[in-house]
Amino acid sequence: MDADYEYFRSIDKAQYTGEWVVILDKQIVAHGTKESAREKLLEIRAKSPGKTPFIAKVSDKLQIS
Repeated sequence: MDADYEYFRSIDKAQYTGEWVVILDKQIVAHGTKESAREKLLEIRAKSPGKTPFIAKVSDKLQIS
């Protein structure tokens, strides 16, 4: 999961603002509303037993670094 978290930190998330993203093996495998991401997450878990997807909501607030 650490690699997926690092991937999440490194990507441009502008197109996902306000959405939930599901990342598995350094790929965004689902994104959208909480409900649609949850449905896709359940499918991913069934197809990839033993793997733990990284799930996060992309903030819609301005991030200052």
